[in-house]
Amino acid sequence: MNSLLGPAWMISCFAWLVMTSTGGFAWAEDTETNTDAETTPSDVEAQTEAETPTDPEPTEDDPKLRGYTEEERKQLLRAREEDKTLESPQGDVFTPVDRDKVPLEPMPDWMVQDEIKRDWTFSLAPGYSLLYLSEDEETRHGGGLRGLVAYNFTDNWSLDFRLSLALAEGDRGEDSGLYSMTNIISAGRYTFFSYDTVLRPFVYFGVGWGYASYDLEAMRIVRSHHLVLEPGGGFSARVYKHWHLGLEAGFTPFFLGDSETANSFVFFPRFVIEYQL
Repeated sequence: MNSLLGPAWMISCFAWLVMTSTGGFAWAEDTETNTDAETTPSDVEAQTEAETPTDPEPTEDDPKLRGYTEEERKQLLRAREEDKTLESPQGDVFTPVDRDKVPLEPMPDWMVQDEIKRDWTFSLAPGYSLLYLSEDEETRHGGGLRGLVAYNFTDNWSLDFRLSLALAEGDRGEDSGLYSMTNIISAGRYTFFSYDTVLRPFVYFGVGWGYASYDLEAMRIVRSHHLVLEPGGGFSARVYKHWHLGLEAGFTPFFLGDSETANSFVFFPRFVIEYQL
């Protein structure tokens, strides 16, 4: 009997040791897990503050952030740090909601809408001249030049003072000749649209004094004074601040003369160069 109690006692002791060891490890693990799970409110607040990104302080030294409010600067700097920014062609940093704040390239000078009325206009206009002689029923070709000084009463109405010179060939047979016509004219001009419009058509009508001469082989054959009229029209376009370019055309009939140039006229298309002051 005693021989059986000895082995049984040993087995019981071994089983108790195994159970005790297993339970001890499980309890240790549960204790460690519970220790990790237990956090205080202060720990949660500290962890939240650590994970929340702080707004970068805006700096006035950055020229790309000038003109924005303090809150907008913070948004732009935060977007820059998160690498979610866009860059305009000018290099300014902006977010999609602030796209309308990006400065645009300045417009060329010739496109700038200048609403200031100019009081004076100065102009030169070289061009082609065609002289029709009623007595001979023939045409003569040549060139001419017109100068102009105008006072602009309004955006549309102006008073022109025109001085023009037209030359036309006057060869007769083997003899070389030249016709010349000089006109001094005062004209009223109406220009369509307002002054800030780039392209503006105009019409005018003038009356004045004309002088015509005809030279043949260094001999003056004709010398005559006339009453002249000059209707015409054209357009001008602003190309740079005060400068305008354009075209005009008209004709100048001669009246009340007593030579072969009476009842004749000159037709002229011209290229106009204007400076408005």
